[in-house]
Amino acid sequence: MHQIKLRDYQAPISDLVFNYLLSHEDKHPIVALPTGSGKTVVIADIIQKTLENWPCTKILVLSHVKEIVLQDYNTIPRRLPTGARQLMIRLLSCHQR
Repeated sequence: MHQIKLRDYQAPISDLVFNYLLSHEDKHPIVALPTGSGKTVVIADIIQKTLENWPCTKILVLSHVKEIVLQDYNTIPRRLPTGARQLMIRLLSCHQR
């Protein structure tokens, strides 16, 4: 597992989402960040924190863009504990991009 190094503006976003999860366990937040903001790293950090607190949690990461799905597939598992690397990504699309 690689330690996730967040940028100064990413850490508060990750903390905000994770704290929301802690206080609203029955909710499922959606996070939208601008292009180039490092969404994949933020997602990986949130997933890592979540699995540390709830190891049996199932997590679904969605994207409508094939390149982003592949980026997430190639990046997120490397940043998680070995036991959490069982990722299944399926790209279902009506249109090819």
